[in-house]
Amino acid sequence: MLNKYYIIFFIVNLFLTIYYLDVWRNANTTSRVLPVLSHTYHHTANIDDRKDETIDKAFVGGHYYSDKAPLPVYSTFIFYKILQKTGVVNESQENSAFLVGDIICGVIPFVLMVMLIFHSIVKLNPNISPVYLSMIPIFGSFIFVFAGTFFSHVMTAMFLLFAYHLLKQDRYFILAGLLTGAAFLCEFPAGLAFFIWPFIIYFRQRKIIPVMKFAVGCVPAVLLLMFYNYKLTGNPFDLLYNHEALADFA
Repeated sequence: MLNKYYIIFFIVNLFLTIYYLDVWRNANTTSRVLPVLSHTYHHTANIDDRKDETIDKAFVGGHYYSDKAPLPVYSTFIFYKILQKTGVVNESQENSAFLVGDIICGVIPFVLMVMLIFHSIVKLNPNISPVYLSMIPIFGSFIFVFAGTFFSHVMTAMFLLFAYHLLKQDRYFILAGLLTGAAFLCEFPAGLAFFIWPFIIYFRQRKIIPVMKFAVGCVPAVLLLMFYNYKLTGNPFDLLYNHEALADFA
């Protein structure tokens, strides 16, 4: 019965979140959509042919690129490419790329966060109504505003929340590190957790092994970013943010 309740709750939240999806063109979302389209239809990461459509861009090696952290872009690209290969979308349907980004980077992470909060409340006190406590605060917040938009904020928050949830249980340190790394690949400031959480882990555990496990989980994200930087800038430690095309942003 409880599993059935979970499924119904998931469907309701999915419907409420997917009810409005943002296809408004702005610098932030367009900067993420353009490389998705470039990779899909032109097999390149640069956005040279449409660079004037966004001010959020980098210029390096004679080419223009999105300056955004890579995970939301490439997560969307994978699903968009599948839809393109199956004939569901094509190059003339540009809004579809925004919609896929909205769902992959906004809707799904948002609903998963609501479900985690719901589950945590059920475990904490089954006599409290988890529906009200999990839905009202989050749907009435600015988190919900970003849930249907191709930004990276909600996806970043989801990875950090799930990592935090695991760390609170004082186990799954490698997985928590992987999730923290994923958050870092969504928004670079999330990398602060690389330095803050090891101290908290050690304070709680008084052992170095859990800290090392967490660090091991963080390593893949750092290596992936170094590879990404190397491919686009020629230097694994040189972010695209160091090559902003507009002087004001630089």
